[in-house]
Amino acid sequence: MLRFIKHNYIPFLSLFVIFFDEIFNVTVLLMGLTTVEGVKQYQAILFFLIVVPIMTLDLLDVKLNRWTRQVVILCVVILGSYVLTSLFYGSPPPFYFTYLYCYGAECLPAAYIGAKLANSPYAARINGWLPFFLIPSTLILGTVGVSAAMMGEMVERGAEGSGALTYHSLSYMMAFCFSYSCYYVFFSGVKKTKMTLFLKIALFLLMIYSTLVCMLSGGRGAFFVIIVESLFMLYFYISNSKSKVVFFRSAIVLFIVVVAIAFVISNYGLLESSGISRLESRLTQDEARASLYNKAYDIFLASPIWGNGLGSIWWTMGIYSHNVILDLLAEVGLIGAFAFVFVLLRTFFCSLKLSRTYPVCLLALIVLIGCLVNDTFSGYWIGSIKLFFVCSFIHCKYSSRKNRVSFPQIRNV
Repeated sequence: MLRFIKHNYIPFLSLFVIFFDEIFNVTVLLMGLTTVEGVKQYQAILFFLIVVPIMTLDLLDVKLNRWTRQVVILCVVILGSYVLTSLFYGSPPPFYFTYLYCYGAECLPAAYIGAKLANSPYAARINGWLPFFLIPSTLILGTVGVSAAMMGEMVERGAEGSGALTYHSLSYMMAFCFSYSCYYVFFSGVKKTKMTLFLKIALFLLMIYSTLVCMLSGGRGAFFVIIVESLFMLYFYISNSKSKVVFFRSAIVLFIVVVAIAFVISNYGLLESSGISRLESRLTQDEARASLYNKAYDIFLASPIWGNGLGSIWWTMGIYSHNVILDLLAEVGLIGAFAFVFVLLRTFFCSLKLSRTYPVCLLALIVLIGCLVNDTFSGYWIGSIKLFFVCSFIHCKYSSRKNRVSFPQIRNV
């Protein structure tokens, strides 16, 4: 039993980070709660109570290598900078410190777990555990979206049967579930057995289901997540296969998915649903977001080189701009934004290089792309624990590989 825990707790915790939003919302739904006030606070408490004690016990037993120390120090500097910014402003905006502590309670442990996964010889076991996180999350959360669409409504927090969900959170979770399903079906490299064949068939069907629910939920950014992820995985699949048959196979799979979604939408009268109507309207114009973009740009012009301090956009606007580049330009200026973009580009190209050898790194790259598209349309970058997890994992993995720190390869389960 102890051996099983030793071999699986880091992959299990890694999936807990990746699926944390889904796990929280499934828990709320199964508890029968119709609304949850202070959702972010409850999420942070749950994450803190589960991850931090394990992390603390691990720190008492393991000496950190220099790459893990770099990640931890960087996270502490980021959080410390948010606190320093508050000293130059007056009274804090609503929920500023609440959100800061919530993000801090999540991003630092998430980055640490990413570093531990990079140094674990059992990282490939993520592929074996993935369906057992993915299938229940997709089915339970997707049911909420389909039920709301059949009644001609959209998922909103506080509505009967919606729990802590909104159309926004549901659509993004479905988009990520689509990406994870696609990864497992085509790229995971799990050992071929009857069980894995059954799981691949089930997850292929859930690819169609999650795409449909995402569209019915009405999230514009999530819709673009699916498009960008699909194009990237199609490119990766074709470019890493020598057979010419691969192109036609990929085209057939894409055609089946599109036809299945179109058939369901047209034959069940979902074309007029609230979610799809909202999606159509927001693809062409969004005056509310345009106003936030203009305000963030004006804040950036006030101090274009050095920025106004991490978290300053909360003080000046009361909310973030829903665009990661504008948020960064306003807060840390051109210098900080270039540094952040450099980290992201390094993470992207390092993970792309590692993906040809380690399938788990491709999963990390898929998560990274989804997070960046998400933060381009919505979300605040420091609140994306997946982003901290992936950047930490790839940095430590690539650094250990570059310095020839090798680990025994473990067969997927």
